[in-house]
Amino acid sequence: MRVAIIGAGSMGTIMGGLISKGGVDITLVDANTEHIKMLNEKGAHISGLMEEIIPVKAVTPDGMEGIYDLIIIMVKQLYNKVALTSALPHMDEKTIVLTPQNGIPEDNVAAIVGKERTIGATVGFAATWKEPGVSLLTSKKENMKIELGEMDGSITPRIREVEKIMSHTAKIVVTDNLMGIRWSKLILNAAVTGIATVLDATWGDVYDSDEALACVSHMHRECQRIMKAQCIRGEVVMNLDPYENNFSTQQEMEAYYPIYRKIIEPYKSVTPSPLQDMRKGIPCEISFINGKVCEEGKKMGIPTPVNQTVVDIVKRIEKGELTNAWQNLNLFKLPEFG
Repeated sequence: MRVAIIGAGSMGTIMGGLISKGGVDITLVDANTEHIKMLNEKGAHISGLMEEIIPVKAVTPDGMEGIYDLIIIMVKQLYNKVALTSALPHMDEKTIVLTPQNGIPEDNVAAIVGKERTIGATVGFAATWKEPGVSLLTSKKENMKIELGEMDGSITPRIREVEKIMSHTAKIVVTDNLMGIRWSKLILNAAVTGIATVLDATWGDVYDSDEALACVSHMHRECQRIMKAQCIRGEVVMNLDPYENNFSTQQEMEAYYPIYRKIIEPYKSVTPSPLQDMRKGIPCEISFINGKVCEEGKKMGIPTPVNQTVVDIVKRIEKGELTNAWQNLNLFKLPEFG
């Protein structure tokens, strides 16, 4: 199978390198010419909780050639239209497009390449960009997992083919409930990543703060209400039951903090991807994470004030009206209990 991974950033470099190490014909594609140069000259350097230097083939988007059987799209959702439109000439009717992106990107991807080509995955590990050619893995190997599935939940031969390829990167779980897992994971991504992003913090900083965990709890509850309204079958993700934390008092909410801390514990060093982008002064994809919660909440008539606060703070930071700082916690006005 001929494979391309479009968006060889922190995660894409690790995935692409490990797939290449597994003997798969894969091309890493990225717009960063210096990064491409280093990948070709020195290989994909994975540092941190794994130490590997793996020879890879890398090109800029205009260097893609021929038809690919599998295209893994790893750019930020902000760039889906540009990246996927330019890749369309390298697809035929059998090409599979896999989106392991954050949030719930399948409909967005399918609108560009066709629903018949689109499959999804959720990624259970994290990485940080270090420098051209080098990506820092911040998750332990035993915690690396990917859930892979069709949009309609069917278990197809092509899913099994993609499973073989992706098994070089992490433990693969083929699921018949991709959307349930997507939403269940979005809870942690919106809640913990969202608050860490606006506070210029790691997941570990959130772990240490009851005030930050209160925001996490309320964002969790907002997601939970949307899932119930849409009759989404939730899944336990990273030991979090999406329907469990339905608190109505301060005491009930605080009783759940040890569960959040247990979930966060292995990932305390993680710097959220949106925060990494904001520190570089480039747009982040919070609109596709917390913003997705707000969008779906509006459709269902369900208030999402805490998720909306995250989106609003990020927009103000990007406009230069605020800075990323812990005092942004004071801008959160949490709803009344009940």
